[in-house]
Amino acid sequence: MGPSILEGLHYPRQTAALVSSVNSLLGAIAGLVLMRFTDRHGPRSIVVYPALAVPVQLLLGLGLVSPDAFLLVLVLGSMLLSGMHYGVQSIAGVYYPSAIRASGGGWASSVAKLGAVLGPLVGAAVLSSGMPVLRSFALLAVCLAVDSICMLGIAAVVRG
Repeated sequence: MGPSILEGLHYPRQTAALVSSVNSLLGAIAGLVLMRFTDRHGPRSIVVYPALAVPVQLLLGLGLVSPDAFLLVLVLGSMLLSGMHYGVQSIAGVYYPSAIRASGGGWASSVAKLGAVLGPLVGAAVLSSGMPVLRSFALLAVCLAVDSICMLGIAAVVRG
């Protein structure tokens, strides 16, 4: 979540900037931790982060978190989301056979770039729809549940 959205939720500018910075740092660390598990346990380990993020996003989106705990839960959710992105990238090496690994990795990267362009556009549409900002977290939980199912499918294909 960007600092301007946090400011819109009445958090001071300094707090919003700090939370955004902490999210980036913890997301990178979470990604490194997840990649370690992916090395040991294979692609099915990447489903852990989105599966854990679903209830976190629902807590935020349904307003079940006190204003004091909101930022802490937000950082946890952001950490899981960022870590998930690193995890998805880490399985490209095992998903594609050696003969097409470079092409497969390139395609995976291209799709990720497309998502990086479309994600903010979809986010802007959701935020400008008039829906309360906090409800967008509940919508994100649905996306994460679908991601979890897709990642389980990928893990089943890779294992087979």
